[in-house]
Amino acid sequence: MEETTPQSSPEVQVLKTATCASTSGRSKLTYQVGWTPDSEMHVRITANTSSGAISKNWVAFRAIREVLASVRAGELTSGHMQQLCAGQSVNNAGFLLAVLMSEGLVRPSTSKRRAYECADDAAFDAAINAWKSAADGDGEKAPKKRRAKSSDGSTEKQQEHAIKTTTPEATQSSSGPPASLVSIPSFTASESPKRAEKKPAPRKASGKRSG
Repeated sequence: MEETTPQSSPEVQVLKTATCASTSGRSKLTYQVGWTPDSEMHVRITANTSSGAISKNWVAFRAIREVLASVRAGELTSGHMQQLCAGQSVNNAGFLLAVLMSEGLVRPSTSKRRAYECADDAAFDAAINAWKSAADGDGEKAPKKRRAKSSDGSTEKQQEHAIKTTTPEATQSSSGPPASLVSIPSFTASESPKRAEKKPAPRKASGKRSG
């Protein structure tokens, strides 16, 4: 069964690039998950830290699921995966198993040495849905918090700015001086009143006695 897409195909959009250990643990693999315009999911190996050769061809997940479904529980081996990597490096089958194990789609068998068992369909569907969600920009962004408006339509920030820029004259009421000035005593009120100057009494006219 051959379900591969050439590396040079421009139709596959990469959704995820990650690394994982090989099944032997002796090297680290770099792999990519991508999809085509018809939402078909693919995977490929892109790098290997050891000297083992690799092929960078895309493999369709639809074909991978068909192979996993055809194998008895707990008996999956790299030999079964080889049919997915026809015409590719012989190392790709084992490396593909390592990638599936890293993504939680297969796990070591509990009944047979060097064999693997598959996760259930729900886990496989959840993984694919997570990859598809990555294509939408990591989900919806939280809506921006709207600023509360007062009855006159201004926001809190506009009101704060208005308070900071208010001039002293604007704080005066129409009925009198600002409150900050009311407590200041009048300078003239602190002066003691001047004593009233006494005016001299008018002189009486001196009359001459008649002889």
